[in-house]
Amino acid sequence: MGRGAKRDLTLALAGLLVAGHAGLLAWIAWTRNIDSDEGTYLMASRLAAAGYSVYTDFFYAQMPLLPYLYGTWMNVVGFGFVRGRLLSVLLAGLAAAALAWHLSQRSEDRRAAGICVALYAFNGMALSWFATVKTLAAPISFLTLWFVFSAAWARRPEKRWLLACAGICLGLAGSLKLFYLGLCPVALGWIAAHGRLGTGGGGRTARDGLAFALGCGVVTLFPLYFLVKDPQAFLFNNLGYHLVRSSDTWLGSLLQKGQVLHQLLSSLQMALLLIGGIGGMATLLVSARRRWRDADAGDALAAVTVVALGVIFVLPAPTLKQYYVGLVPFLAVLSRPVVELMLREGSLGSRALVAGGIALYSVVGIPDALVEVRTVGSHAGQWERARIVAVGRVVAGLTKPGDKVLTWWPGYAFAADRDPWPGLESEWGFVTSRKISTYLSEASRRRYRIGGPEDIRRALERREAPVVVVGARACYMAGGEEEFMRVRDLIIENYSVRDVVGGAMILVPRSGDARAESATATARWRSLAVSCGWSRD
Repeated sequence: MGRGAKRDLTLALAGLLVAGHAGLLAWIAWTRNIDSDEGTYLMASRLAAAGYSVYTDFFYAQMPLLPYLYGTWMNVVGFGFVRGRLLSVLLAGLAAAALAWHLSQRSEDRRAAGICVALYAFNGMALSWFATVKTLAAPISFLTLWFVFSAAWARRPEKRWLLACAGICLGLAGSLKLFYLGLCPVALGWIAAHGRLGTGGGGRTARDGLAFALGCGVVTLFPLYFLVKDPQAFLFNNLGYHLVRSSDTWLGSLLQKGQVLHQLLSSLQMALLLIGGIGGMATLLVSARRRWRDADAGDALAAVTVVALGVIFVLPAPTLKQYYVGLVPFLAVLSRPVVELMLREGSLGSRALVAGGIALYSVVGIPDALVEVRTVGSHAGQWERARIVAVGRVVAGLTKPGDKVLTWWPGYAFAADRDPWPGLESEWGFVTSRKISTYLSEASRRRYRIGGPEDIRRALERREAPVVVVGARACYMAGGEEEFMRVRDLIIENYSVRDVVGGAMILVPRSGDARAESATATARWRSLAVSCGWSRD
């Protein structure tokens, strides 16, 4: 079989794996429980689509692109949990296709290319998180495209437009999640190193770097606009909030990071990927010492990216395991030379080891995805999409467009296609409002649109909210047991239970001074107090 025919066959095999990856993601997007953060991201997208501005109109503790990206998408396809997730699925599928193309071009053995695509396509962490509306699927997809464009340029250095495209993709990733902009020095350093080592020579390095910088710079004009518009709000939302949100001591933070790394290494899939990635780095070093080839540049970029991301992901407090899904595409690329070596070695034992390893890896993909979902707590029944949609349907029937819904989880307001109560557009701000009040004045907290317990108590006392929803994240409605009881008593005094749906109480203002409380509501409050860790009636 000729080289062209082999490459076509490799592409066909990779295409089937990519289609399987996209199909699995679509199924998970339809069936997976809603992640709590999705309520905040989807509500931010709805508000951005309605003309509100991040930072100045509502609290949003991330870079500004996601609400406008998903808001624009849902303006076209309609607003909903699955419809929003569909964009994540499409972006992840595009990244998988680009990675498959790269591997088909780079691999000498079509079987190795197919296996490495499978390492990405059937990774449990990727399947779990790439089907959600969070700062995971979109930025990591753009990171993957950045890598593919960069590696393509390394093979064809005369095509400088590929570097401009790489810069655009990395700029998009950084405009979605700030710490990905930390890869810009890595990218520029890699371009400079390739200019010195590659066949193109070093004379064009400055122009190559400029092409990348222009692409990245054009995209980052978008977040720069928000920085210029309100520097303090931008810096607080993207840096200040994250520096003060954790209550751990330095020792507690260190132990938390160690626990996350232990969980990561306890995953069979991640352990296999890390073994393959480390083996690939070793193979690259041996190859580079003999003779540097332009084709090695892509593998070198994957290697330095894994190291850089490993450092970047451990810096935030707290560190989250889900961050490390960003390593998956690069570890899959680095595993290629190890797989090729084992297949080329030719012994029955090595081939059986590869076949058994990839079979085991693929089989545990779905269980790993389910474990990942349970790890973050969204496996409880109240997070089922059908239950949340049912709550939204009742709330929509009790309100009219323009009404604001008082709920401690903005996903309920999103499901009802209603605005959230001012200061509760994001669950993150209210959760940490007591802690950050140590660092912020009352005027600053209001400027950053962060709601506080006193604001909520005032609204309840005056019966200003047409609907109150007590369900998911209800434990966040107070900073402790005493405050919880105060808020509960205010709700009981001023609101009556209209319905209990999907594990949530839906309450409306009382028409009189009566304080009657149904047995169902009493039991629900007691159960809620116990679930929050408070047992007092």
